[in-house]
Amino acid sequence: MYLSELKGDPAQLPEPEQQQPTRAPRFTRKRAAYAALPVAGLILFGAYGLIGHDKAQADTQPLPTVTVSQPIERSIVEWDDYVGRF
Repeated sequence: MYLSELKGDPAQLPEPEQQQPTRAPRFTRKRAAYAALPVAGLILFGAYGLIGHDKAQADTQPLPTVTVSQPIERSIVEWDDYVGRF
């Protein structure tokens, strides 16, 4: 409404309408779907772990032959002590 269109006593003008703020509904299908996805994923992974899965057996190969030497036992004559400073 423009001021040029107002005629008459200003006290008799209608009050402006107060609009209620609109809120989005708390529970929507989109929010429910976003909440259900992680829950469904946890259920699937848990069921997969509980039911088990076929463990692929690798072809059993013979163990390689390894040569091992015996350690030398002798006393240490020289050593360095480091106290955390250089």
